Amino acid sequence: MSRTTSDLRVLWAPPCESAKTTVDLYGEGRVTVDNRTLEAVGALNAVLARWNYWTRKEDTGAYNCRMITGGTNYSLHAYGIALDINWQTNPYGPTLITDMPPGMVNEIKAIRTNAGLPVWRWGGDYSGNKDAMHYEVIASPAELTAGIAGSGTLPPTTDGDFTVDAEAAKRFDKLEQQIASVGTALNKHIEQEEATQSKVGSVGTALNKHIEQLSDVEAHIIDAVQ
Repeated sequence: MSRTTSDLRVLWAPPCESAKTTVDLYGEGRVTVDNRTLEAVGALNAVLARWNYWTRKEDTGAYNCRMITGGTNYSLHAYGIALDINWQTNPYGPTLITDMPPGMVNEIKAIRTNAGLPVWRWGGDYSGNKDAMHYEVIASPAELTAGIAGSGTLPPTTDGDFTVDAEAAKRFDKLEQQIASVGTALNKHIEQEEATQSKVGSVGTALNKHIEQLSDVEAHIIDAVQ
């Protein structure tokens, strides 16, 4: 689907007037978006969580009733259909700079409606200045009413030669938690063992001192007998 920013302004008009809701993203980020995009934002957020991509409160946002950067028309942020995520590490500029894993970006771009239509476009793919922080809804309000495919689940992820599905990711997370618990218990046992060894060392020192004292007494007794 190839829709220009102008197309999206028409589809989502008027700017700054739609009903909106503020939602939490994975991490600390919070975004205010058009209510009609809530399911789409939920699907995007599921991908962020799947990749453990932590959003920051101080440089994440969405709705803003303003004009586009360097222009006179409204930004898509004024329609509540665009998100900016972690802009300090995903800046706007002539060169693509991002800390977002390519696999994560591809998953977000692969989100579809139940009718098979794409939902999100990434600003890092812009032909001019790159806007790596930026994701914008490219489906229309009517198209989003079909619902998001697989909504409420984490989609399969391909990263290099490895394919990991949601269930495998959950099992992996559980295993990591179990390993962490074992590690904590092991560290506690080591600390207890070290404390025991320290006590044994102290007892040994006291015993040696006592033996030395007995040796002195024995020497005195021998001298007295002689």
